[in-house]
Amino acid sequence: MLSKEMSQPSAGKYVVPDELRDLLLEFTVSYLLEKPSDLMDYAVDFFTKLRDNRRSGTVRLGSGLASPTESVESAEDEEPPVARFATRRKSVFAETYNPEEDDEEGQKVVYPKSDEQRLRLADAVKNILLFRELDEEQMQEVLDAMFERKVKPGEYVIKQGDDGDNFYVIE
Repeated sequence: MLSKEMSQPSAGKYVVPDELRDLLLEFTVSYLLEKPSDLMDYAVDFFTKLRDNRRSGTVRLGSGLASPTESVESAEDEEPPVARFATRRKSVFAETYNPEEDDEEGQKVVYPKSDEQRLRLADAVKNILLFRELDEEQMQEVLDAMFERKVKPGEYVIKQGDDGDNFYVIE
């Protein structure tokens, strides 16, 4: 149902309710990860599952919580909840970067790895959105630049608020 605020723009602007923004973000991320061949069929299936899950009380959008009556065993047998990305950060702000303006080619960093390590790393990153569209040569450059860092239980790897200087693949 449209509120009066949404249906009649003031000065040409619409107010988008948080629930709608979260729902569309959830759908968009899911669509980009799945890459289905038919957008319309995927959308119908996505929203039908979401509606059915909400009616059964299994999943609430934005919380990703299962109902208290659901057992751990049944949760493992089912697909992940549709609202799995609803708690993600809503936006990211960063400096613009134009690779054309970057004069420095720099030396490519290569950390030696065994074939087994390379296979494990490639398998670990193949479904990460950031790496999905890399061609074979680009993926090899990324894998070359990765290095192993062993940590002890309880040791901090990164603290919230610290500058990010590495991308971590955790095994």
